[in-house]
Amino acid sequence: MTSRSEAHNFLPDILVIGQQRCGTSALHHYLSIHPEFSLPRPKETHFFSRKYHYGFRWYQRCFSKNRTGLVKIEFCPSYLTSLSALLRIHHLSSCQGKIP
Repeated sequence: MTSRSEAHNFLPDILVIGQQRCGTSALHHYLSIHPEFSLPRPKETHFFSRKYHYGFRWYQRCFSKNRTGLVKIEFCPSYLTSLSALLRIHHLSSCQGKIP
């Protein structure tokens, strides 16, 4: 089991949880070509809502540019409608200062 402090290392710096069909694909595309951002593949991991059981190591491997100093950004509309995802994100980030 991953501890809360270990999990903090895997959390994105920014979560984009907008609705579907609101321009997130275009935003994702433009941010993905910026050298200081790391975005996951696939675009929507659904980690906190549907694939949490895969573990944090799987989630970390989704980020193609996984170097120190890069801003990790994840896009996933399913987090907006998933209470379990919101609770997991809140629980992991509340004491760590990530994802305010």
